[in-house]
Amino acid sequence: MTANTTDDANRSDTDTPLDLSIEVTCDACRKTATFQVNHDRYTAWRERRMLMQDAFPHLSAPDREYLKSRVCRDCWTAMFGPNPFAD
Repeated sequence: MTANTTDDANRSDTDTPLDLSIEVTCDACRKTATFQVNHDRYTAWRERRMLMQDAFPHLSAPDREYLKSRVCRDCWTAMFGPNPFAD
């Protein structure tokens, strides 16, 4: 499964290149997704020099959670219930 959360039509020429593929496997169900991110921003996030939402603004909140916690959206919902703040 590839996470297609980047909308190329909404990206500008000044956006950082998405030059790193990160494959994440859900620890609960073993489903795999691949996310395209910027290498420098990924490194900054891993080294705690950049907030996740600033490093990966092109990823949805559930995709950022998947990358951080290694739990996919379906398993997260099964564990904790639906997001009470979702629209």
